[in-house]
Amino acid sequence: MATLWHPPALRGASHEAGGSAVSWTELFYDLVFVVAIANLGRRFVSEPTPAHAVEFVALFGMLWWAWASITFLVDRYESDDPLSRLLAVAQMLGVAGFAAAVANPADLEAIAVALAVSYTVTRLALIAMYVRVWRHIEVSRPLVGGYLRGFGTDAALWIVSIVIPSPARYAVWLLAMVISLATPWLMRREQARSPLSTSHLPERFGLFTILVLGESVTAVVAGLHAEGTHAATFLSAGAAFVVATGLWWVYFDNFEGSVVRRDPNRRHDWRPTAWIYGHFPLVVSLTLVGDGMAHLIGSDIHQEHALLLICGMGFAGSLAAMALILMSTAGGVVASRRRRATVRMVGALLALAVAVGASHLSLPVYLAALAGLIALQIIFDVIDGARIRRAAPSQAP
Repeated sequence: MATLWHPPALRGASHEAGGSAVSWTELFYDLVFVVAIANLGRRFVSEPTPAHAVEFVALFGMLWWAWASITFLVDRYESDDPLSRLLAVAQMLGVAGFAAAVANPADLEAIAVALAVSYTVTRLALIAMYVRVWRHIEVSRPLVGGYLRGFGTDAALWIVSIVIPSPARYAVWLLAMVISLATPWLMRREQARSPLSTSHLPERFGLFTILVLGESVTAVVAGLHAEGTHAATFLSAGAAFVVATGLWWVYFDNFEGSVVRRDPNRRHDWRPTAWIYGHFPLVVSLTLVGDGMAHLIGSDIHQEHALLLICGMGFAGSLAAMALILMSTAGGVVASRRRRATVRMVGALLALAVAVGASHLSLPVYLAALAGLIALQIIFDVIDGARIRRAAPSQAP
């Protein structure tokens, strides 16, 4: 049995030296989340009202936090034995239930119990994983003990929410999420004893982001297939593809995540928190861009003004989130990061202006305008990179 069951191990310096690879289990795990995100995005853009916007962000927050919670655990504590895989599968089942629930076009009240049950499963599986860590890794017990208290409380609240009526149910959901999100923040001092990986965790966030971008491309292709082969549709789809590709380019050309390892002597450093949690508005915005463009392709521009605003806001939100992530990044030239972050914010404001005036534009022109904005971001980065390379020799000792 000793060769079958492997207790979790704290990732050490040896993992950092050679780079800590993402496991196949983690990659498969991400795919289940992408299905849930796709269903959630389609649910919102099919009826984009203000009330549904609040619902979309709230449910997306729950989903993203479920992913982030296990990502932090697996990043600190390496384990890929049968028991850890079974617990991961239990979480996947919970996420699959969540995905099935949001695929139902019924209102939130009709799917609330299914969501509560599904989310409870993900929290209980996470707690079981942390119990294993607490048993086998003594140095992490202060941190894990705090996590078990916080996450145990939030799991208990999720169980209670299954049986109580609305609107009290939603108040309990909110309280559970506040406790769950506050728990890691309150345990910052102990996190330095079990630090996050500077190779594995950034890779996890990068892979999750590219999967969300991939879903955007899939949605655009599906929209093209559904609307036929009109010239305007092809032009719109081509511009949409440039937008998705450009967002990928700008994000990954500036990707650097070493800041995630918190310095024990700088407990109040805002950058690790900003880098990690800045990815939440990023993936929310990327989802809005992808699903918004997919629903817009081939549609009547005057009947889809809400979707135009959503698409533009998603584009602007993506650039703004990238600006935040850039400013919290530890590597590279500080002046360059500031320049690029400023250009991102200018692009975000221009995208909002285009979205507000979109009712006066044809769809191909509107999407071409967004494609032009992201192309300008790329051009600026290329020129800025060349400028840094030219300056580097003169700065050498």
